[in-house]
Amino acid sequence: MKKILSLIIFICFLPNLLLIAQKSSTRYWFCIKMETVVDRNLNAPVYKIVKSYPEIKSGTQEDFVKALQINLKRTLVTMGPFAEKSNAQFAQKHYEKLHFYNDEEIVTEIQSIKCDSRIEVYYFASEIYFKEKTRAMIFKRIPCAVAEGTNLDFKQSAYESLTQKKFYNGPFSTKLEAEIAKFYQRLYGEEISSWQSMKNSEKKLQKMVDNFENIIKENLSFTMDSLSNPASYKVNLKIPPKYFDEYSMLVLSTGLVYEDKETSPLKEQTMQGERVEDNNPVIIYNEGIEITESFPITDKKIDKIRIKCTFLNNNYLIKGKDVELSWTFNQK
Repeated sequence: MKKILSLIIFICFLPNLLLIAQKSSTRYWFCIKMETVVDRNLNAPVYKIVKSYPEIKSGTQEDFVKALQINLKRTLVTMGPFAEKSNAQFAQKHYEKLHFYNDEEIVTEIQSIKCDSRIEVYYFASEIYFKEKTRAMIFKRIPCAVAEGTNLDFKQSAYESLTQKKFYNGPFSTKLEAEIAKFYQRLYGEEISSWQSMKNSEKKLQKMVDNFENIIKENLSFTMDSLSNPASYKVNLKIPPKYFDEYSMLVLSTGLVYEDKETSPLKEQTMQGERVEDNNPVIIYNEGIEITESFPITDKKIDKIRIKCTFLNNNYLIKGKDVELSWTFNQK
């Protein structure tokens, strides 16, 4: 039996522009050098990782963008940005001698990395080509969603992608971190083309961000589903028609805050407008969409529900206001 909980809403206001915030935040990255070679076994051109540089670089978001653009001219791929240095160090280990591995060696190598194999990681595919005259590298657009899996999943995908003249970026600790890295790579690493149009405007993106608070107030519900197996709490958000821009994307993070201030892991979803070249769930402009997240019922008493959002298109990335919702009800 579903029980609808009454909500008492309060909003936590945080700075809107993620790009402005990141200018003063430290980001981390590393480099790998790639070449195209002919694989004798496949008798076909493949990517080869010639070297994975152990040094972890750090700086602001602007420093990362400069490094990305300069390194492409030096035929280097800049991996990142990562929010934590430890995340960059962990990711860098996955690229060491990657081109020498077969499937059995991948399993052996991944087992040597000290980590919890149950932890999910996030990554995305890229393709590069080399300019004939300068040999500078340029990224080529691949319509792809951010993938998630274990460390072994990432390692196997990374190995297989090299034989297909692609490579995987990551692994990242959150889907949002991976989406931000993909955003920077596309904006600053690809050649300017028709997709960078005025339709990808900051004004349209900002309008959605400004209206998101009201969307939450009017269209979010929280229910207890005791009939599901296992029983769960369900957070449901309806994105109404004629709200979501056709050229934009939304990364939505949802979590629970318990009375002891402990938080559940954030559950992340990426959605896209009708004209975005990716493979995420599509929000039809004239129809909207209904988004549902489920959380297992525990003995802990829930204090709030937390929602975070980041809006982006090909040219801009804006962080929305973090929203926390508190309610009073009898939790048994």
